[in-house]
Amino acid sequence: MAFSKVSPNRFPGDEIHAVDSRKSVRYILQAEASCSWLDQAGQEKACKGATRDVSQRGAYVLASDCPPRGAPVRMAISLPPLAGEARALRIEAEGIVLRIDRLRQGLLGFAISNQRLILCDL
Repeated sequence: MAFSKVSPNRFPGDEIHAVDSRKSVRYILQAEASCSWLDQAGQEKACKGATRDVSQRGAYVLASDCPPRGAPVRMAISLPPLAGEARALRIEAEGIVLRIDRLRQGLLGFAISNQRLILCDL
């Protein structure tokens, strides 16, 4: 797991960036993430991926599949134990998919806006 504060306007490696209107600080966090949602037929769908960054208000997830834009989702982010700690943590969130980005080699990135956030002790 990698975790560090990032400038609100750019990510490492970004060459061009737009002005960022976010109201909360984002942190680079590469951790396992899973999301679930209901499709148009009411069937539960799920995907697994990894976070790129998180904040109190949302997360950006990289995966090969993702929920549609506007879909309500449940997300779980698994955090391994920090150095010297015996227990792991898990972030559980409910939110809405704000946007989907088609990235390289079939990889998708999607932004989730949190409506509810819970930190769980495992």
